[in-house]
Amino acid sequence: MNCPSCQAALPFKANFCGYCGARLASNASDTNSSVILPIPVKLSTTGDSSPPASSHPATNNVAAGDRRVVTVLFADVSGFTAMSERLDPEEVREVVNSFFRVVTEPIYRYGGIVDKYIGDAVMAIFGAPLAHEDDAERAMMAAWSMQGITSAFATKTKARTGTQLQLRVGLNTGLVVAGTVGGAYKQDYTVIGDTVNLAQRMEASAKPGQVLITQETFKLTHLRFEYGEGVPIKVKGRQEPVTSYVLRGPRDGSSAFRDRLPLVGRKNELKQLKTVLEHAIHHSPQSVNLVGETGMG
Repeated sequence: MNCPSCQAALPFKANFCGYCGARLASNASDTNSSVILPIPVKLSTTGDSSPPASSHPATNNVAAGDRRVVTVLFADVSGFTAMSERLDPEEVREVVNSFFRVVTEPIYRYGGIVDKYIGDAVMAIFGAPLAHEDDAERAMMAAWSMQGITSAFATKTKARTGTQLQLRVGLNTGLVVAGTVGGAYKQDYTVIGDTVNLAQRMEASAKPGQVLITQETFKLTHLRFEYGEGVPIKVKGRQEPVTSYVLRGPRDGSSAFRDRLPLVGRKNELKQLKTVLEHAIHHSPQSVNLVGETGMG
């Protein structure tokens, strides 16, 4: 059978889709089931371009999502507005496209994805749909690389356009709901939550050339990166000031800091593993099964 939501092939009598998490009817004869299955959209052939109306709950705009802790990055370029006043729109489009090609490369290099382009800004996600145990650090490395790339790109662009381009970057880490959002004709994967809003506020509060982060991101990355002192700032939509930090750069030799951290509270487990290893070396093959909560690393 196939999932009616994402069309993935599923085992017989599956109750939930293993790919998108949608709940499925247990079997075709289960007439008392309260499971709601998506209704396929039928496009009109009479010239009416509006989607068919339905009161069925499965036609809401937000597909079932999952809760994740992610780091959201917003980057905005200052200088494009001034450049647009002097250049032809086609020249501006060419510069914008060239800029986005180079500035988004670090996002994917460090394991993130571009969520959307908003004019001369870009939003990226680290931790969804693919999660790593160090997504916050990956996002910071991407932000640092983006600033370096922008500086080199701006030097070439200024000679051509007479405008100095600079990048403002803001990051925040926190809980979101990840899933598809959209209407009958178009849906996109994205994340929703206050985490996204605060990341955008950090970008708006950053000065050109700065990377500004929240305390939540700072806690996860301060061992690998150097920051200025935490400064409370007032952001739109918040009654209380938000503590923010300006990125100064990666720490020297930070790539090896994990090796220096001791493993604590696992003496018995390590003893068992060493015993199993010795038995495997001198006697017969062994198997070890580690079980833990999702995301504990």
